[in-house]
Amino acid sequence: MVNKFGSVLLQCRFTMWRCVDNGSGSATAPRVQVMSFNSTFSINVFHLLDSSPWPDEGLTFVVASSRDKPSPGSYGGYLGLTNATHEANPTPARNHFVAVEFDTMKQDYDPSDNHVGLNVGSVMSVKTANLTVFRITTNSSNPTNYTP
Repeated sequence: MVNKFGSVLLQCRFTMWRCVDNGSGSATAPRVQVMSFNSTFSINVFHLLDSSPWPDEGLTFVVASSRDKPSPGSYGGYLGLTNATHEANPTPARNHFVAVEFDTMKQDYDPSDNHVGLNVGSVMSVKTANLTVFRITTNSSNPTNYTP
């Protein structure tokens, strides 16, 4: 399998933010109330010893504004989230997502091949942490379950 990506999506919508009347009775804009959530999941990412080249870039947990299919060319380092065109020209109409990436391969913009990153509208993480500190290894050939 080359240049592939896949996704599993939650079937029901949920609210991440909503407009709330500011209570002043004036015509001022309502304020936005951001909702919070938490999620727990287990991952088991490993490389098959006989696979060359290694077939994956990582795994992402994503919150997006729609369940539309990713744009063509979203494979590889784009993690099924975006593509080269959208990364080069981000606009408010594109790349509406927040993702937590568990990276298994180092790109030029990555700190390592074993990190977790917070991605906001781009595959270039706004914050990263080395997974080795947490005794998690996403780039090994040893299958192990992790619950971050």
